[in-house]
Amino acid sequence: MAITLKQRAYAGMWFMAAALIPLLFIIWNFLFLASESHTLELVIWFMIAPLLISGLLGSLVGAGILNPYKVTSGWHAALRGFIISVLAFLLSSILISAWDSYNNEYTSFIGTLFMMLVVGSMVIGWLATIIGTFAGWLLYQRRTSRPHKTDLP
Repeated sequence: MAITLKQRAYAGMWFMAAALIPLLFIIWNFLFLASESHTLELVIWFMIAPLLISGLLGSLVGAGILNPYKVTSGWHAALRGFIISVLAFLLSSILISAWDSYNNEYTSFIGTLFMMLVVGSMVIGWLATIIGTFAGWLLYQRRTSRPHKTDLP
């Protein structure tokens, strides 16, 4: 059974909604650090880009959770959610580091990326992986609680 476009869109939106939780945590705790002139850049690079990356990875990797022939257990679905969250964190860190090293004169990409990975893992990475794993498991539970497995979202 092939994964339909509707299932890919549903999984993408599911993981995008899950990625919104760590981003709201960032807003709640760290928005006061941004100056008014950099608020738009903060919104684009630290919020919209990670959400889009999570949605894209959710539609590519997470849509398999909705296929009963690909994912047969909740553990496998949780592992897919964990992989999505780690990849989204890594890709977002790479994108933000490239943007920061391009806009600032004296920073290097490798140094910025190292700092993003170390500090980002301590601040938000742990929360993102927990929520991504839980989102994969919840998507599997949603699929298995449906009365007809052929009527997947």
